[in-house]
Amino acid sequence: RHPPPAVSSPPALLSGLSRVFTRGAAADRAGGAGLPRAAARGDRVWYDRNHNGVQDGSEPGAPDVGVFLSDEWQSLVDVQLTDENGYFAFDGLHAGDYIIQFELVDGYGFTTRHMGGNADLDSDADPDSGETAIITLAAGGADSSWDAGLVRLGALGDRVWYDSDADGIQDIGETGVQSVTVVLYDAVTNQPVLTTTTDANGNYLFKGLKPGDCYVGVPPPAGYSVSPENVGSDDGKDSDLNPVTLLMPVTTLVAGENDPTWDAGLYQ
Repeated sequence: RHPPPAVSSPPALLSGLSRVFTRGAAADRAGGAGLPRAAARGDRVWYDRNHNGVQDGSEPGAPDVGVFLSDEWQSLVDVQLTDENGYFAFDGLHAGDYIIQFELVDGYGFTTRHMGGNADLDSDADPDSGETAIITLAAGGADSSWDAGLVRLGALGDRVWYDSDADGIQDIGETGVQSVTVVLYDAVTNQPVLTTTTDANGNYLFKGLKPGDCYVGVPPPAGYSVSPENVGSDDGKDSDLNPVTLLMPVTTLVAGENDPTWDAGLYQ
């Protein structure tokens, strides 16, 4: 853990949901008889295990992912499912402009796009929408450089509690504090990404987070003070909130990690 950077005001960090098409039968674009054809090959959806945005040799393809092709009028042209190695192909297309959108797989988000400088190995899906940029196909041409990397999503949270003896440790019988605002920040931009409130037991949880550096802020309700931080040796029972900055230390969330150790003690 590292001390959080200074921030002037407590976006995006980790997760985004796309406008997802419903899987269904492929639909041919109406009209176009006699127009020149172009063969367009997708190319691949893969699991970006080290979340670097590049297809590394050991990273497997993602099978059975829906891939949707739309034309310049945003009409659905074709639907494919990736094969056992994550590959897909759209063949026999008219020359023109197209957009590919990738299905969002449960428990995953899209990796950072356009990394590494090699168009054949990077990810082209927008992390928020799952869509590529416009693809222009010439008559008789082919393009096999359109890929999408998937990263496992994680979670972070834990509890805001009433520290009745103000010792910075969650003792037996000390209850949670309900309806406290909790803010998640991106440690790169120092901007708030998600906001939630504690439940009846003082618990909170940020879900669907992509790997990366982040930290939590807890502005205490009126009349409350913040307990001393990092007391004792049990990281699951101490308070992590700095009483001055009202921020917790920066933490690095790895792919698929669930980190339920970020607590804040409050007293009156």
